[in-house]
Amino acid sequence: MKQLLLAVFAALLFSTSLQAQERREIKPKDNMRAQQQQVGKQLNLTDSQKVQRKAVQEDFQKKMQELEKNESITVREYRDRKEALLKARKQDMEKMLSAEQKNKLTQMKAAETAKKEEQFAKHLDKMKKDLVLTDAQVTQLKIQRENVKKQMMALKENEAMTREQKKAQMTELKKEAKSAHDKIFTEAQLKKIDERKKKRPDQQSAK
Repeated sequence: MKQLLLAVFAALLFSTSLQAQERREIKPKDNMRAQQQQVGKQLNLTDSQKVQRKAVQEDFQKKMQELEKNESITVREYRDRKEALLKARKQDMEKMLSAEQKNKLTQMKAAETAKKEEQFAKHLDKMKKDLVLTDAQVTQLKIQRENVKKQMMALKENEAMTREQKKAQMTELKKEAKSAHDKIFTEAQLKKIDERKKKRPDQQSAK
Protein backbone atom coordinates (compact mmCIF):
# COMPACT_ATOMS: atom_id res chain seq x y z
CA MET A 1 0.00 0.00 0.00
CA LYS A 2 3.46 1.43 -2.27
CA GLN A 3 2.17 3.19 -0.56
CA LEU A 4 -1.18 3.63 1.15
CA LEU A 5 -2.60 7.18 1.46
CA LEU A 6 0.11 9.33 -0.08
CA ALA A 7 -0.56 7.98 -3.58
CA VAL A 8 -4.37 7.97 -3.36
CA PHE A 9 -4.86 11.36 -5.00
CA ALA A 10 -2.53 10.63 -7.89
CA ALA A 11 -3.87 7.14 -8.36
CA LEU A 12 -7.47 8.36 -8.46
CA LEU A 13 -7.09 11.52 -10.46
CA PHE A 14 -4.13 11.13 -12.74
CA SER A 15 -3.57 7.41 -13.21
CA THR A 16 0.04 7.29 -14.30
CA SER A 17 1.17 5.81 -10.96
CA LEU A 18 4.76 6.69 -11.72
CA GLN A 19 5.88 6.26 -8.12
CA ALA A 20 5.33 2.52 -8.41
CA GLN A 21 7.25 2.11 -11.66
CA GLU A 22 10.85 1.53 -12.62
CA ARG A 23 13.03 4.45 -13.68
CA ARG A 24 12.59 4.01 -17.44
CA GLU A 25 8.93 2.98 -17.51
CA ILE A 26 5.81 5.08 -18.19
CA LYS A 27 2.24 3.82 -18.14
CA PRO A 28 0.38 3.51 -21.47
CA LYS A 29 -1.59 6.60 -22.41
CA ASP A 30 -4.78 4.65 -23.07
CA ASN A 31 -4.85 3.40 -19.45
CA MET A 32 -4.22 6.91 -18.23
CA ARG A 33 -7.09 8.35 -20.28
CA ALA A 34 -9.49 5.62 -19.15
CA GLN A 35 -8.79 6.31 -15.47
CA GLN A 36 -8.93 10.06 -16.00
CA GLN A 37 -12.36 9.75 -17.62
CA GLN A 38 -13.65 7.56 -14.80
CA VAL A 39 -12.51 9.93 -12.05
CA GLY A 40 -13.55 12.93 -14.10
CA LYS A 41 -17.11 11.58 -14.17
CA GLN A 42 -17.09 10.99 -10.43
CA LEU A 43 -15.89 14.53 -9.77
CA ASN A 44 -18.16 15.92 -12.52
CA LEU A 45 -15.40 18.01 -14.07
CA THR A 46 -16.44 20.89 -16.29
CA ASP A 47 -15.21 21.21 -19.87
CA SER A 48 -12.87 23.98 -18.74
CA GLN A 49 -11.43 21.77 -16.00
CA LYS A 50 -10.91 18.93 -18.46
CA VAL A 51 -8.90 21.28 -20.66
CA GLN A 52 -6.85 22.42 -17.65
CA ARG A 53 -6.30 18.83 -16.55
CA LYS A 54 -5.12 17.86 -20.01
CA ALA A 55 -2.70 20.80 -20.12
CA VAL A 56 -1.27 19.95 -16.69
CA GLN A 57 -0.90 16.30 -17.63
CA GLU A 58 0.77 17.05 -20.96
CA ASP A 59 3.19 19.46 -19.27
CA PHE A 60 3.99 16.81 -16.67
CA GLN A 61 4.57 14.15 -19.34
CA LYS A 62 6.82 16.49 -21.31
CA LYS A 63 8.96 17.21 -18.25
CA MET A 64 9.06 13.51 -17.37
CA GLN A 65 10.21 12.62 -20.87
CA GLU A 66 12.98 15.21 -20.60
CA LEU A 67 13.95 13.77 -17.25
CA GLU A 68 13.96 10.24 -18.67
CA LYS A 69 16.41 11.32 -21.38
CA ASN A 70 18.79 12.94 -18.90
CA GLU A 71 21.61 10.40 -18.50
CA SER A 72 23.94 12.79 -16.67
CA ILE A 73 22.15 12.66 -13.30
CA THR A 74 22.34 10.05 -10.56
CA VAL A 75 19.48 7.73 -9.66
CA ARG A 76 18.95 9.71 -6.47
CA GLU A 77 18.74 13.01 -8.39
CA TYR A 78 16.31 11.39 -10.83
CA ARG A 79 14.03 10.24 -8.01
CA ASP A 80 14.15 13.61 -6.26
CA ARG A 81 13.24 15.46 -9.46
CA LYS A 82 10.46 13.00 -10.27
CA GLU A 83 9.04 13.41 -6.77
CA ALA A 84 9.10 17.20 -7.22
CA LEU A 85 7.26 16.89 -10.55
CA LEU A 86 4.64 14.62 -9.01
CA LYS A 87 4.14 17.05 -6.13
CA ALA A 88 3.80 20.02 -8.51
CA ARG A 89 1.30 18.13 -10.67
CA LYS A 90 -0.80 17.22 -7.64
CA GLN A 91 -0.85 20.86 -6.49
CA ASP A 92 -1.83 22.11 -9.96
CA MET A 93 -4.64 19.59 -10.18
CA GLU A 94 -5.94 20.47 -6.72
CA LYS A 95 -6.01 24.18 -7.60
CA MET A 96 -8.47 23.64 -10.44
CA LEU A 97 -11.00 21.79 -8.26
CA SER A 98 -13.93 23.52 -6.61
CA ALA A 99 -14.62 23.20 -2.89
CA GLU A 100 -17.40 20.73 -3.66
CA GLN A 101 -15.11 18.62 -5.84
CA LYS A 102 -12.38 18.63 -3.21
CA ASN A 103 -14.94 17.42 -0.70
CA LYS A 104 -15.97 14.68 -3.14
CA LEU A 105 -12.34 13.67 -3.57
CA THR A 106 -11.97 13.47 0.21
CA GLN A 107 -14.99 11.19 0.30
CA MET A 108 -13.50 9.03 -2.44
CA LYS A 109 -10.26 8.68 -0.48
CA ALA A 110 -12.24 7.85 2.66
CA ALA A 111 -14.15 5.20 0.73
CA GLU A 112 -10.87 3.74 -0.52
CA THR A 113 -9.53 3.60 3.03
CA ALA A 114 -12.76 1.98 4.25
CA LYS A 115 -12.47 -0.61 1.49
CA LYS A 116 -8.95 -1.49 2.57
CA GLU A 117 -10.07 -1.79 6.18
CA GLU A 118 -12.89 -4.10 5.14
CA GLN A 119 -10.45 -6.26 3.18
CA PHE A 120 -8.13 -6.44 6.18
CA ALA A 121 -11.04 -7.42 8.45
CA LYS A 122 -12.01 -10.25 6.08
CA HIS A 123 -8.39 -11.39 5.84
CA LEU A 124 -8.03 -11.36 9.62
CA ASP A 125 -11.28 -13.27 10.07
CA LYS A 126 -10.10 -15.95 7.63
CA MET A 127 -6.72 -16.11 9.35
CA LYS A 128 -8.43 -16.52 12.72
CA LYS A 129 -10.38 -19.51 11.46
CA ASP A 130 -7.54 -21.13 9.53
CA LEU A 131 -4.92 -20.75 12.26
CA VAL A 132 -7.32 -21.00 15.20
CA LEU A 133 -6.18 -17.64 16.60
CA THR A 134 -7.25 -16.57 20.06
CA ASP A 135 -9.10 -13.29 20.62
CA ALA A 136 -5.94 -11.97 22.30
CA GLN A 137 -3.89 -12.71 19.18
CA VAL A 138 -6.43 -11.00 16.94
CA THR A 139 -6.33 -7.93 19.17
CA GLN A 140 -2.52 -7.91 19.08
CA LEU A 141 -2.53 -8.09 15.27
CA LYS A 142 -4.92 -5.14 15.05
CA ILE A 143 -2.88 -3.05 17.48
CA GLN A 144 0.37 -3.85 15.71
CA ARG A 145 -1.09 -2.92 12.32
CA GLU A 146 -2.27 0.47 13.61
CA ASN A 147 1.09 1.17 15.24
CA VAL A 148 2.99 0.35 12.06
CA LYS A 149 0.65 2.54 9.98
CA LYS A 150 1.23 5.48 12.33
CA GLN A 151 5.00 5.02 12.28
CA MET A 152 5.10 4.79 8.49
CA MET A 153 2.95 7.88 8.10
CA ALA A 154 5.11 9.84 10.54
CA LEU A 155 8.21 8.72 8.64
CA LYS A 156 6.81 9.74 5.26
CA GLU A 157 5.78 13.15 6.57
CA ASN A 158 9.14 13.86 8.23
CA GLU A 159 10.58 16.70 6.14
CA ALA A 160 13.83 16.77 8.15
CA MET A 161 15.00 13.44 6.75
CA THR A 162 16.54 12.78 3.33
CA ARG A 163 15.08 10.20 0.94
CA GLU A 164 17.93 7.80 1.71
CA GLN A 165 17.42 8.18 5.46
CA LYS A 166 13.69 7.52 5.05
CA LYS A 167 14.40 4.47 2.92
CA ALA A 168 16.77 3.07 5.53
CA GLN A 169 14.32 3.79 8.34
CA MET A 170 11.47 2.22 6.39
CA THR A 171 13.50 -0.95 5.81
CA GLU A 172 14.30 -1.16 9.51
CA LEU A 173 10.69 -0.52 10.44
CA LYS A 174 9.51 -3.36 8.19
CA LYS A 175 12.05 -5.74 9.77
CA GLU A 176 10.91 -4.79 13.27
CA ALA A 177 7.26 -5.12 12.25
CA LYS A 178 7.83 -8.61 10.85
CA SER A 179 9.68 -9.69 13.98
CA ALA A 180 6.89 -8.36 16.22
CA HIS A 181 4.28 -9.91 13.94
CA ASP A 182 5.90 -13.37 14.14
CA LYS A 183 6.03 -13.21 17.94
CA ILE A 184 2.24 -13.04 18.07
CA PHE A 185 1.90 -16.56 16.64
CA THR A 186 2.72 -19.91 18.20
CA GLU A 187 5.34 -22.18 16.62
CA ALA A 188 2.59 -24.41 15.23
CA GLN A 189 0.84 -21.42 13.65
CA LEU A 190 4.08 -20.12 12.13
CA LYS A 191 4.77 -23.56 10.68
CA LYS A 192 1.32 -23.62 9.11
CA ILE A 193 1.84 -20.14 7.64
CA ASP A 194 5.20 -21.20 6.20
CA GLU A 195 3.68 -24.31 4.65
CA ARG A 196 1.00 -22.23 2.95
CA LYS A 197 3.58 -19.82 1.55
CA LYS A 198 5.44 -22.74 -0.01
CA LYS A 199 2.26 -24.09 -1.60
CA ARG A 200 1.18 -20.73 -3.02
CA PRO A 201 3.37 -20.76 -6.18
CA ASP A 202 2.10 -24.24 -7.08
CA GLN A 203 -1.49 -23.08 -6.66
CA GLN A 204 -0.92 -20.06 -8.88
CA SER A 205 0.73 -22.07 -11.64
CA ALA A 206 -2.09 -24.59 -11.57
CA LYS A 207 -4.69 -21.92 -12.32
